[in-house]
Amino acid sequence: MEELKIPSADSESHHINYALVEETRPMMYRALKYWGKKPHNIFRKYIETYSKSNEIVLDAFVGSGITVFEAIQAGRRAIGIDLNPISVFLMQQIAEPLDFNKFKINFDEIINKLEKEEEKCGFFITRCNKCGQKARIINVHWDKESIMQIRYNCSCFKKNQSKKPEDSDINLSKDSEKVVIPWWYPQDKFPLMKPFDPARKYVGEYYYSLWTKRSLYLLSYLYNEIEKLGDDRIREAMKYAFISMLHLTTKMPSARREKSKRPDSGSWGRPAYIFPARHLEMNPVVSFYRSVLDKQGIIKAKESSDKLLKDKIKLAKDFDELKNNKNCLIIKGNALELTKFVPENSVDYIITDPPYGGLIQYFALSSIWSVWLKGKSQDSYFEMDYADEITIDEKKDFEYYHNMLTKALKELYRVLRPGRYLTLTFHNREINVWNSVLKAGAYSGFIFEKIIYQPNKRASEAGVAMPYGSAISDYYLRFRKPLTSEKVENKKIESSVFPNIVLKAAKDIIIKRSEPTEMTFILNGIYVELLSHGEYFEGDNEEIIDILKGNIGKEFVLIENKENAKLGSKWWLKDPDSVLHKGVPLSDRVERAIIDILKRNIKVTYDEVLREIFVKFANGLTPDSKKILDILKEYAEKAGEGKWRYKAQAELRESQHNELIFYLAKLGMNSGFKVWIGSKEQGEQFEGLRLKDLSSKDLDVGNLTPHQISRLKDVDVIWHKKGSISYLFEVENTTSITSALERGSNIPSNYKCKKIIILPNERKGFLIRKLNEPMFKDNFEKYSWSITYYDEIINFYRLYKNKNISMNKIDAVIKEGK
Repeated sequence: MEELKIPSADSESHHINYALVEETRPMMYRALKYWGKKPHNIFRKYIETYSKSNEIVLDAFVGSGITVFEAIQAGRRAIGIDLNPISVFLMQQIAEPLDFNKFKINFDEIINKLEKEEEKCGFFITRCNKCGQKARIINVHWDKESIMQIRYNCSCFKKNQSKKPEDSDINLSKDSEKVVIPWWYPQDKFPLMKPFDPARKYVGEYYYSLWTKRSLYLLSYLYNEIEKLGDDRIREAMKYAFISMLHLTTKMPSARREKSKRPDSGSWGRPAYIFPARHLEMNPVVSFYRSVLDKQGIIKAKESSDKLLKDKIKLAKDFDELKNNKNCLIIKGNALELTKFVPENSVDYIITDPPYGGLIQYFALSSIWSVWLKGKSQDSYFEMDYADEITIDEKKDFEYYHNMLTKALKELYRVLRPGRYLTLTFHNREINVWNSVLKAGAYSGFIFEKIIYQPNKRASEAGVAMPYGSAISDYYLRFRKPLTSEKVENKKIESSVFPNIVLKAAKDIIIKRSEPTEMTFILNGIYVELLSHGEYFEGDNEEIIDILKGNIGKEFVLIENKENAKLGSKWWLKDPDSVLHKGVPLSDRVERAIIDILKRNIKVTYDEVLREIFVKFANGLTPDSKKILDILKEYAEKAGEGKWRYKAQAELRESQHNELIFYLAKLGMNSGFKVWIGSKEQGEQFEGLRLKDLSSKDLDVGNLTPHQISRLKDVDVIWHKKGSISYLFEVENTTSITSALERGSNIPSNYKCKKIIILPNERKGFLIRKLNEPMFKDNFEKYSWSITYYDEIINFYRLYKNKNISMNKIDAVIKEGK
């Protein structure tokens, strides 16, 4: 097998230089909620690109463990380090094998005991509306302090049912709040930190107030039964199942609307302690059962990890073991003290996802699980070390964050071998945080080489709700540890020139896209422009926004965003004609590229389409994934197995292009005109007849420049006589409609020429979208274009193909564009 080549500093040929396509995560990554999980297949691609077989890959902020397990599967040795005990516990549960038979036997015993206790206490029992017998409550839908709906299961129904609460249901809920719980449960108070302010405000000072008393009663019973298990591995796996459903039994999951297709499920969707008015109270017995046996339960997760890792992973106790005969080292430790665990110049590649400023407070969020895992003995291993967390909060300012991040990167620098690479993934819209990362890398000694914009399939909560737009998705920053002979130079942008750089970068990205652009993509372009030169600015994100806002009416105008109002208004150039030079809008280029993909492939998946589009349109030009899917739906139909194929109707319309040109030529001749057929189309045939034979030898028009005549010769069909053009037709099937407007603009305004675009009938929606684009709409109206459709021309030709035609009849078939 040929040895993999590590990309070199003086060549981009082997580097990753464009966005990759995110794939569905294996089940082993999906059992436990953990924020900021990265795309496993993209991390795998980076690992395979920047390291060789059996080399050491490190992630010092490993989180959910994706780096470690993808490195193992790729045949590397992996080190995963995190200060968060939940992160380490999660990785250990994925990595360590499980005796499924023994686990299932113990689970059956525990669930039987739990169900008996559930029936004994009666806290989640209601009356069936149909048979009147006792039925298990699945969940309760609350609106503030009132029960709105009860979902229950009864043997007289196949599916779960809904009911309005009876007095007995309301009284049961109230009475259960008085119950005395005889088993251990966490007595911890919420730390006096800002992330916990909503919890203290809405539920009280203690963690246990996150649950209703009846939920806490059953959770406490369950956890104490788990603690009694004699087998250490089975006990830890059962705790894994316990915490995987724990947050879903709190007062935080939002309740779905009554007509929802999934009324029995809720989620903790945002990385914060949030208490929605309409919330769900889940029966812990049902939740625990699901956490083990459902499709995203622990059994499926462990079957997945066994399949992917069982014969590959060999856990090490320390670095020496990793170096000798093991391949996976998992450490609960501080990235600021990395060299305690890993020797200098010993790691071949680092890929990591450092904290995003204070965007996600990982320790605070994870504490909901750690307060339980500490158990009755208050195991200090699961204490949250808030003091050493690299973040921004009310006690840790930006300077602290920057200093700690710099210190962490210096540790990464020490352990990485010279000439090897560090990839940082990052997601934060604040320029000061960006600068901190770049400067931390520079101060640590790294050479910054490249930034890649990486769209995510899943929209993040942080990527919406900003008046002028926001940065979304991720960036992958590539650093290299220099060889000892290299000299490193870091640049800082002076504040006096910063506004001009921002303004130029914003205008450049709009010019490249040739269409009104959301602020998120403008920010992407600005970040890429600044960071691609290794430059940083001593300022914040608001300064960029203020610079751009200050140029509204001077350089920019704002356009209503009818497609996605959440991303804010679109930005457009005040004087586009002076700089755009009739460029084809990005949306048209993307649409044409998707059609080409569909035509080249009999069947194609959405991911395969994304992959090609991301390569073709990189960084500031990378389109929104949803728009790509919308275009795919317009031109393709589902072909089974997650694949798409080009619509038969779209193929038919494309094949009709020459047919329409033939009909228009014949109609023009019948009307007494000379007919010019476009230079490209003259080489085509229809029913064995060369279209060239229907065309006049030349385009005989006066008072036009050679350039104008040259552009007009590319128009599909022109009717002309006596040195003047009377009708101009563009037969369009896909996105060349914008180019058609540009060609037609070469006819002077004093010509009394009617310009008509002919579209497939099913593309009326496309026309409406195009008319929402300022550049298209302006040219459409300025040059007096009209619209008609394929079927109208075909029917008109069949009716009048052997007759002389008056201009009134021709004009009648032309529908004025709106």
